Amino acid sequence: MSIPSAPPGRPNSRKPPSEAIERKALTVIESAQALGVHRNSVYRLIEAGLLRYARLAGGEIRVPVAAIDEYLAGGKTA
Repeated sequence: MSIPSAPPGRPNSRKPPSEAIERKALTVIESAQALGVHRNSVYRLIEAGLLRYARLAGGEIRVPVAAIDEYLAGGKTA
């Protein structure tokens, strides 16, 4: 499926289908769903240094997919 381009001078506001996007980092809620825990548990894992994360300019937290995989595999991610 091709995404039509925006007219000149206008940014393309159309997003590709979600199945075509490979996420490299997840929100705290998405991370909690991936781990099968409550979102507060994700914050506790981050605070304990057991789960790597990145803080965006707006203060939002993102957890790399690789950090989730490492945690589930029992590897140290801090």
